Amino acid sequence: RQAAERGVSMTGHSAAVYGVSLSPDNRFVLSASGDSTVRLWDVCSAENIVTYRGHNFPVWDCAFSPLGHYFATGSHDRTVRLWSTESVHPLRLMAGHLSDVDCVAFHPNCNYVASGSLDRT
Repeated sequence: RQAAERGVSMTGHSAAVYGVSLSPDNRFVLSASGDSTVRLWDVCSAENIVTYRGHNFPVWDCAFSPLGHYFATGSHDRTVRLWSTESVHPLRLMAGHLSDVDCVAFHPNCNYVASGSLDRT
């Protein structure tokens, strides 16, 4: 049975978790935290597979792309970062918001990332 069905906790962050995203194939979970990291978890074992570090402030949201290979994060540092699950370093850093990036989402065609911010953009 999967960890979630057994009521297993996924422990690893040193601060609150603000966002989660389930991979399209339901095998992995991303968690975004106030400890400035994003973690990739195996759903079946509840083990932390990778810790992604790149933001310098709390990460408010994370979202898998529709195909699951890429994901995006939004942070208090006013940036959106694009990641690949195969690398611990961000592929792209997108700046331009004047305040925290609170939410991120992918377009269904995987070619676009949308972000929302406290700056009302």
